[in-house]
Amino acid sequence: MTVFAILLGAFYFIVGAAKLAGAKPLADQFDEFGLGTTGMRAVGVLEVAAGIGLQIDRLDTWAAAGMVAMVLGAIYNHRQVNHPPQAMAPALMVLVGSTVFVLLSL
Repeated sequence: MTVFAILLGAFYFIVGAAKLAGAKPLADQFDEFGLGTTGMRAVGVLEVAAGIGLQIDRLDTWAAAGMVAMVLGAIYNHRQVNHPPQAMAPALMVLVGSTVFVLLSL
């Protein structure tokens, strides 16, 4: 499970850092969702925190569960603005990975 936690945590950290850095495609997407820069940075902080939390034994399951909840919101936003399925692929990957992590942690 440690390798899985490291890989999943690294992914969370990288996508969160991209949001904190204000990556243009992500900023455009958050504007489209009506969340703007503040929303993007808030999500980025939560993703970075989840990436770190996955590396801490007593927090790892909670971090993954938090990402499940957050990514469900992301998928909802994608559907609200009628994005095609391929635009939701990263969110769906995070949903699957986070859900598997939580289930394996129980």
